[in-house]
Amino acid sequence: MKYIGILIMAASLIAAGFTAANGLKDRMELLFLFHRMILNMKGQILYSNDTLPQAMKKIGEDYAKDRTGISKEIPEFFLRIVSRLEKEPGNSLPGIWKTETERISEKLPLAEADKNALLALGENLGCADRETQERTFLFYLKQTEDAMEGLKRDMERKGRLYRCLGMSAGLLLMIVLA
Repeated sequence: MKYIGILIMAASLIAAGFTAANGLKDRMELLFLFHRMILNMKGQILYSNDTLPQAMKKIGEDYAKDRTGISKEIPEFFLRIVSRLEKEPGNSLPGIWKTETERISEKLPLAEADKNALLALGENLGCADRETQERTFLFYLKQTEDAMEGLKRDMERKGRLYRCLGMSAGLLLMIVLA
């Protein structure tokens, strides 16, 4: 019975290392999805002359198809904002954006810098002329690209480190307790 307990604890440590490494991968996927959606939104607004709510609704509906889990949260984020803009005409886009950003950041493995960049994007959208909105989109896209580049380096180093530490801790536990 003792050995079964040791094996379970060791397996838990190994799984924790792999889970930590997968958290980096999940964050990368989310940042990439945000980047693609904002890039598409920029195109919808600047080239198709859609309003911000129209663009958010189109993109949210397009990206919500065939998505599950945490990757479905991002398109739903945009759809919730559009829905609230329609239902609460007295509320401003920046206020609704901030509320929804805080709600989504609790569910998703985003870093504080990711959340701050998303909040800054929402503060400047819908309140300015077309050129300012374009610069806002470009600034957010640049921030996301930089974050993804840094995360890519972290995934290579830290991902391997987390997996190795998990396995080492599991093996050490087995040796010490056995």
